[in-house]
Amino acid sequence: DIVFQLIDVSEPFTTQDKRIAGMAMDFYKGIVIGLNKWDLIESDEKASARIEREIKEADPFLNFVPFITISALTRKRVVKVLELLDQVAIERKRRIPTSELNDLISAEVSRMPPPIVMGKRSKILYVTQEQADPPIFIFFCKGAKYVPRSYKRFLSNVIRRRYGFIGVPFKMVFRERKTCELQ
Repeated sequence: DIVFQLIDVSEPFTTQDKRIAGMAMDFYKGIVIGLNKWDLIESDEKASARIEREIKEADPFLNFVPFITISALTRKRVVKVLELLDQVAIERKRRIPTSELNDLISAEVSRMPPPIVMGKRSKILYVTQEQADPPIFIFFCKGAKYVPRSYKRFLSNVIRRRYGFIGVPFKMVFRERKTCELQ
């Protein structure tokens, strides 16, 4: 349930690399990216952060994915890969209590409500985590079809900022609930 994607750091992040990472996310698999052949890179401490930043800037969908530099030749940090994979496995199984999740989401929604789309504003009534491994969050709304992709991304970032889910793509489902009026 976790993909360890090995990238040759001496070559640029390719379209095929993006496609593989995208497929892992489409199937809601945990993902860790290993930057291999680190022994060929200068021993600059900032090089790892720079390469990771360049990849994430080019492909923002990888923002929550952890990177690790390794060298198969010198065995540098190879053992740490297993520790990181274990951490992602734990993150995949994380369960958030409904009350805690609702407190977080309602505070953020009141601070920044959903935008008006086609003259209507959706209203998020409550949210629950339907399952873990992979995590699925169900948002019950009035006007669920009016929640734009940008606002869904905002809610996803809110959850990640509070709970992490490092290396774990999660599904967010917006369901219609007919219990209150649209604003």
